[in-house]
Amino acid sequence: MFYFLPDRANVHPDLAAAPPLGELGPGDPSVVAAWPRLQAGLGSLFGTRRRVMIDPLPPSAWFDAVLRTGVARRVLVLVGGRAGERFARDVEACGKEAVRLHVPPGRPLTPEVARQFLDGPPFDAVLVPHVEPDTGLLQPLAELSRTWHSESCIVIADVTHSLGALPLAVDDAGIDFAVGASHLALGLSPGLSFAVASERLLSRVRGASARGWALDLLRHAAAAERGRPLHLPAAWLMGALLRQLERIEAAGGVAARAAHHASLRRQVDAWAAGRGVRLLAPPGQRAPMLSVMHADGRSATAVIESLAERHVAVSTPLDDASDSAIAFGHMADMEPTALDALLRSIEAVLD
Repeated sequence: MFYFLPDRANVHPDLAAAPPLGELGPGDPSVVAAWPRLQAGLGSLFGTRRRVMIDPLPPSAWFDAVLRTGVARRVLVLVGGRAGERFARDVEACGKEAVRLHVPPGRPLTPEVARQFLDGPPFDAVLVPHVEPDTGLLQPLAELSRTWHSESCIVIADVTHSLGALPLAVDDAGIDFAVGASHLALGLSPGLSFAVASERLLSRVRGASARGWALDLLRHAAAAERGRPLHLPAAWLMGALLRQLERIEAAGGVAARAAHHASLRRQVDAWAAGRGVRLLAPPGQRAPMLSVMHADGRSATAVIESLAERHVAVSTPLDDASDSAIAFGHMADMEPTALDALLRSIEAVLD
């Protein structure tokens, strides 16, 4: 089976041969020795000079941590699909008020519209999913962050899909908390997640009375300063992370990685335009690592099953009750020839 899933990348064979890192635990001398290289590589991808926290936590756990201890009362959540609604429910599950800023699916929120919410009730934080996987939309994260960032409002960003696919500017955009993952555009297996926190966010956390233990952001930040993760990651995955960061740097760094994903994006766009296939996200606002297309009047489930018979795996957005959309990934180390094979398979099924 050849996988083109929007929520998981294929892992390059070179990474399977990477030597394990940290077999003796988080404080293994090999981890401490490799920590500066890990920080340099991840810092470049995040666009930050802060310490990057590395842990085997699921990405959702980082959001629980910041919502419980970095927010006093109210969060404005950008909701353009399943991802935003999931975050809004997470805010409520953490005992805070979620104010949903609904935008039409597949449409970006402009800074001009975002600015209007500065005159409404005050917010402790805003939470922005950079990529909406239901539609393949890329929100203008940096512009929105600069619009909403203020002395009393922190900016929380979900960059799980975008980390490793395009340049991020966490520091310059004033993003206070950003969370990434290993298994998407970074091109690793699931099992690692990453978080970056601003000092003013950590100051808020210091004033929280119930930080817990495993999700205490101060403990995670202190561990990162000591040159280690707080919890024990799989040694083989830490080794693969180091190898992948070295591969990215050797290939030209973030700029080359972004150019690769931009090329795959153009390849899909050209194919869609040539066939009259409608993509849900508008031109210029499409995420470089995944696409969501209309099924051309066919049942999306039937198309996906037909592709599976050809040993090609794609998926459908989870909230697609109309059974009319197909989602596929083109991320990490995917070659243009592999993407071309996928597009030809879709053509064959639709014809």
